[in-house]
Formats: sequence, structure tokens, C-alpha cells
Amino acid sequence: MIKRFKVLGFATVLGTITTFSVAQETEPTVLETITLRGEKINRASQDAPTSISVIDGDEAENGSTDDLDDILNSQANVLADEGFQPPAIRGIEGTAGSALTAGSQPRIPILVDGVPLPSGDSTNIARTTVWDIDTVEVARGPQATSTGRNALGGAIRVFTKDPVFFKEGGIRLRYNSEGDAGIDFMLNTPLIEDQLALRIAGEFTDGQTFIDNFPNPLPNGVDPNDEDFGRLRAKLLFEPDAIPGLSVLLNAERNRSEGPSEGIFTGNIDDLTLNSPFGFSQFNLVEDLDHDVLSLQTTYEFNENFTGITRISRTDNDLTFLDSGELTSPGQIRFQKELTEAESYVQFKDLGIVTTGVLGIIRSDETEVGSNDGMLLGFTVDGEIENSAVYGEVELDASSILQGLAVILGGRIERSEVFRNVVSLTGAPIGSIDTEETVFLPKVGIRFDINDDSSIGYTYSEGFRSGGLDSDLLAPFFAAAFSANAFESETIRNHEIYGKSTVASGALDLGASAFFYTFENAQTIGASTFPISGLPAMGNVPEAQGYGVELYATYRPTDRLTFDASLGLLRTEITQTGLGQSALLGLSLPRAPETTASIGVTYEHGNGLSANASARYVSERQTALLQPVMDSYTVVDLGLVYETEVNGGSLQFDAYINNLFDERFETRNNVFITSAGTPRTYGASLTFKF
Repeated sequence: MIKRFKVLGFATVLGTITTFSVAQETEPTVLETITLRGEKINRASQDAPTSISVIDGDEAENGSTDDLDDILNSQANVLADEGFQPPAIRGIEGTAGSALTAGSQPRIPILVDGVPLPSGDSTNIARTTVWDIDTVEVARGPQATSTGRNALGGAIRVFTKDPVFFKEGGIRLRYNSEGDAGIDFMLNTPLIEDQLALRIAGEFTDGQTFIDNFPNPLPNGVDPNDEDFGRLRAKLLFEPDAIPGLSVLLNAERNRSEGPSEGIFTGNIDDLTLNSPFGFSQFNLVEDLDHDVLSLQTTYEFNENFTGITRISRTDNDLTFLDSGELTSPGQIRFQKELTEAESYVQFKDLGIVTTGVLGIIRSDETEVGSNDGMLLGFTVDGEIENSAVYGEVELDASSILQGLAVILGGRIERSEVFRNVVSLTGAPIGSIDTEETVFLPKVGIRFDINDDSSIGYTYSEGFRSGGLDSDLLAPFFAAAFSANAFESETIRNHEIYGKSTVASGALDLGASAFFYTFENAQTIGASTFPISGLPAMGNVPEAQGYGVELYATYRPTDRLTFDASLGLLRTEITQTGLGQSALLGLSLPRAPETTASIGVTYEHGNGLSANASARYVSERQTALLQPVMDSYTVVDLGLVYETEVNGGSLQFDAYINNLFDERFETRNNVFITSAGTPRTYGASLTFKF
């Protein structure tokens, strides 16, 4: 009855806005063509052979958007609000394993300006606000040729705004009912006219967690309810007149955050407190994270047919879980990762039957060092992951066979080497692996352009993630000795058919995708157990399958009114099991809700005032094998925006209510941790841009 009331309440808001707006304006608006950047071919989204959603950064940049998860949650078959876990897409978990204990790499990498975020087990790594963002691309299905290593289930590709050759700037102040206060700024200035420009952007938040953590303060003097986030990014763009066609972009970024692990609670979800007789650190940890990025990208346009791009990047990720000082504290845990990448590729187009294409090479070297100096949990981790690949993709004009037909051919040859060694502080070995594997990941497809506004297609693609070693580093808490469990590499084979169409004089954009995949040797927590403690460990499920559809629509019946809707339907099943896994046969994969849906409406009044309302629904699902099924939930958000011109610039006021009906819902539930989504939050921001 309560859920029905919530849906009816949202429908009333939606209907009121719709009725009023249609009476005000009836002229349709033509939707703009969106060019994809993450595929490295720079083709229009209408021509993309995969299910890719593109979110415009200016539309996402509002006071109600706390972080990247808020953007991703509206996407069909995407689950993105579960702490340090990267998003799950189509039932494929973003990580499915701890980077600290198992060295797991993201199955769904998050890349910012082409540089992947390392898997560092921090819940806070992506929690700064979405500020000065150009676009976000959500790519479903294997992305081996375009995104690279481990992109087995998809990829999240974030592009921040580059410098421009004119002056502009902005500052935003924000506050919400959870006690979060923040300031963001951006300054862009040319240094040499039309040749050299600098852009600096920063985001800083000082606030409180929505979980009431107890005790307060901890014995080490830290308040476990305090959160502190900061990001500073500087970009320098050089396009010398002396070398036409050359562009050099230098990017330096510094991220800093400190606060408790996100959303963990015990007891009643309506209470949202962490008050355990065993102490705060038995269930939660205070994170101290430093994340630095330095990258250099050169682009040279040889002629109208060929463009060469080279990127070199270095990422340092230093995560410390602070010793709380309690008797139950595991001590101080530190995990450092360093990732160096060098990539070079050539984009080409209009070469006979070759419409567009890319050919490239990439080398990635990642090192990891972990340690714990606690009396009970003393260990050290040392590891290295090396990855080399050659990749390419072409789109061929097959109109000589059938007018409007295109053929897509691509692939990636990848060599992966994984070393990992874990020992106790006494020097006793816990586990070690040293593996090497070479794979070929093909991609083939066809697309038929029915006309300029509609197309249908089919794509087959494969994905791969290397194996590793899972270590039972919590075993002493259960009166057991350290142990380890090796797991093998995993592969996925994905089939997808899709259709896209723009109708109603360009005002209505429709799309649909249907997919089926076979997941072989799926790496899953709970598919194995540690040999001494018997606790769930990362293991391989011989085979799982998934299938489903995604439907989406964007409709602008007038200049003032925009509707967005998406629907994801998903079924997953473990179809083959190995020795000791009979209880898993027929189960769904973790984090694979059967239904995800969202709907939103935005109305612009015409005098600077606009309003928006949205709702998203997630059905029942598990987040770990053989764990309780979590309830479905519906979250409704409302927002109001007023913008006006001030002294040659613009002043914008945002007010919002997120989770209007204060829906209390779990986002994660496994053997050790239960976490929750954010309760009802009020907030406002004031933005001045010039």
C-alpha cells in the first residue's frame, strides 16, 4: 500500500508538470547528434554497434548529483550504489572480489579521460561531486577493443572538460540536510592566444555520513561520522601554430578523501546506526585515500584520413584503513597501487570501403603492495600485473551488397601476466601465484541503416579477465590460520541485437537492445571456500548464462518539456557447477536484479525557472551467493532550478529533495557487511559562471 502511494504520488507530480507544460508550448525540439569518444573511432551514437548511453555533463551538473553513482543509477540494467564495488551491468559484477585480498581487477573499468581508476577497495574513490564534466558514456557488454583489459562486462567512460581558448570560470556553493557543505570552482584562461590554455577545476566537501557511527569519537581520536573529500584537476592544452594538426594535453589530478566506509550499518535499517557491542572496527573502517593522476596525450592529424594519438599516464593510489584503537581493531591496513600505461593508436576514415577504424597498441604495468601490522592480522602482500595488447576495429561499407549495410570487424590480442605473493609477518607463506596467459578476443557485427534516422544491427564480442589468488586475511578473527585459494581466468561470449530510431520530426529518440551471454569460469565469491576457516572464497563457476533487454526513450514534445525513460529486464542463472557447488545450480548471479526502470521529466518554464522529477526502481536481488534476497525499492527525486543573468555571467540556484519518500533500502548484504542507500536528503546549491 505504501509503495502504491509512492508511485501514485510521483505520477501526480509528473502529470501536473506535463499538463501545464503542454498547454504552454507545443513546438517539438530536434535532438542533437551525439558523438562517442570512448570507442576511439569518434562515430555517432546512432552508428554504435553496442548498447551505449551518453549522459551530458552540463545536464548532470546540478546540486542533487552527489557523485558518479547518481548518474549511473538511472541506466537500464545498471546497479551502481554499493560502496567500493564498481557498477554491475547486466548481472556482471564490476569487481567480484577484493583488490586487497584477491588482487581482483575491475570487470567494468571506470576511466576518466582515458585513464582507468585502479581497484583500490575504497568506498570513497568516486564520491566527489560531478563537476566540470563533459560527458559520461555507459557501455554495456564486452569492450575489449575500445576500452581494454578486463572490460568484460562493460565500461564507464568519463570525460572532463578540456581547456578552451577563451576565459571562463565558475564557482558553486552547496549544502544538504546530512550536513555536507561544499565548494567547487573552475577557471579557464588562455595563456597564448589560440595556442596555449589552462583549465583548473576543484571540488571540496566537508560533511557527515548518513550512518550514525558509534562510538564517537574512536579511541584514536577520529570522529567516525566525519567525511572529507577533495579533488583538484589541472589541464594544459597546447596547439602550436607552427605545427598545424598537433594537440598536446597535459592532465594532473589530485584526489584526497577521509571518512568511514560508505553506508555500513547493523540492526534495523530504519535506524541506520552502527552500534555494535564488538566495537566500530568490527564492521567498519575509516579510510584515508590519496589518489594522484598524471597523463600526457598528444594528437596529430596527419590529414583528413589519418589521426595519431599517444597517451602516457601514471596513477598512484594509496589507501589506508586507520587503526581505530579499539580492542577489536584489525590494526592499520595499507594498500598501495601504482599503474603506468602507454598507449598509441591511429584513427582512420574514408579509405575505400573502410568507413572508419582504429588500430592500436597498449602496455599496462600495475604494482600492488599491502600490509597490516596488527597483532592478530599481520601480513604483507606483494604483486604485479603486466598486460600488453594489440587491438583494432574497422567498419566496412557493404552497400554494394545491400544498400545501407555495414560490417564491423575487430579484435584484441592480449597477453596477461599476474604475480601475487602473500606472507604473514612471521614470514610464513600464505599463498603465491605466477601465471601468464595469451588470448584473442574477437568482435564482429553488422549494421543496417534503414534510413537516415533508423538502424538495426547485431554484434558478437568476447571479454576476458585473468585469474588470481584470494587470501583469507580475516581468518584469525575466526580462530583459524591464514590460507589462500587460487582461481582461474574467466571469459564471456556476448550476442546482442539492437535497434535505434529517431522519429516525430527528430523529437523522439528510441532504442532497444536484446542480449544473451555465456559466462565461463565466472569468478564469484562463495563459489569456493578457504581450506582452513571454511569462509567463502573467490572461486570459479563453470558456466552461467544471462539474457535480457534494454529499452529507452527520450522525448521532447516542446522546447520546454523533456521526458526520459528506461527499462532493463534481466535473467541470469548458474547453469553448470563444479565439485562441491551443487547448492549453486540454478541460482542467479549476484547483483543481477530482474528489473531496473527509471522515468524522468524536466520542464523549463521559459523565465529561467525549471523543475524536474524522476523515479527509479530496482527489483529483488542478491549481492552474494547463498545470502538473503534483498527487497525491491523505488526512489523518487524532485528538483527546482532558477537561472538568471548577472553581470555578464549566469547565476543558478538549485534546490532538491532526493529520496522524497525516505525509502530505506539495502544495497549490499554478504557474510560480513550490510550497507544501505542514502535516506531522504534536502539540499541546495548556488552556482555563478562567467
